[in-house]
Amino acid sequence: MNIEIRSIYPDLINNLTRFMNRNHPPDRFTPALLNEKIFEDKDFSTDLTLCLYSKDILSGFGMAVLREGGIGYIKLLAVEKGLRRRGLGRAIYNFLERRLKAGVCRLIRIYNSSPNYLLPGISPELTPAVFFLKHLGFVKYAETCNMKVDLTDEFFPVESEIKKLESKGISIRKAQPSDLTELTLFLEEDFPAWIAEAEEMFSGVESTVFIVKKEKRIIGFAGYDANNKGMGWFGPMGVEERYRGSGIGSVLLKICLNDMRKKYNRAIIPWVSSPEFYIRAVDARIERTFWQFEKRVQPI
Repeated sequence: MNIEIRSIYPDLINNLTRFMNRNHPPDRFTPALLNEKIFEDKDFSTDLTLCLYSKDILSGFGMAVLREGGIGYIKLLAVEKGLRRRGLGRAIYNFLERRLKAGVCRLIRIYNSSPNYLLPGISPELTPAVFFLKHLGFVKYAETCNMKVDLTDEFFPVESEIKKLESKGISIRKAQPSDLTELTLFLEEDFPAWIAEAEEMFSGVESTVFIVKKEKRIIGFAGYDANNKGMGWFGPMGVEERYRGSGIGSVLLKICLNDMRKKYNRAIIPWVSSPEFYIRAVDARIERTFWQFEKRVQPI
């Protein structure tokens, strides 16, 4: 098979969107979403992104990123359905692995490329993908899930819960641009991995993040549209440890979901480690399960 490797450019996004929608089920892509995942990633590199063409037709796509600490991520990988089982997927992966190892990568993970990621892992129902990774030497190290909440019903009532918190000197409101600096300082102390996502929630016309304060100090936050904008993704959310268990998380979740109803019919709660909380609070349901894989490599 005559294969040509080409770089990715912004003017290829529409063609790539059609390709990914054909060949990356069950996910649905838009040009804006792919632009966010590819070109808006702070670690995007043309050296770690490739398009495979056969007879001048896009037949495969792969993208990796190298994050701080020498961890590489295969962020996206797809092959045209009719051309599978011909080694194209392995060729794309091998190309990306070599480039990652040249960048002193010591560990490669699949898809969960926080803070800018599409999925937190691989769905086990995509059985060929699971065995493809195992043949490449990857091992499963964790499991997580995405949950969903129907937003077509009436708003979640929160008034009584808010009054209880206010009686304890705790207030909740939507953040303003002037709150970003203070929120960043809070995150640096308690949730440093979420700083980049928090900044994204201030990037629109109106912020999509709510903050909790006690004695004029931020003690918690929650928001949405930090990742996969336009798809209705909730999070991240965090509360200072000593205030957990006081109902703040439940109120933050409900306030955010009520705000999301203005734009979305459903909310996705990704990368969930405690499903029971979301089931109790808002009757959330598990939508998809993900297995997380990694492979240790030696830098070149």
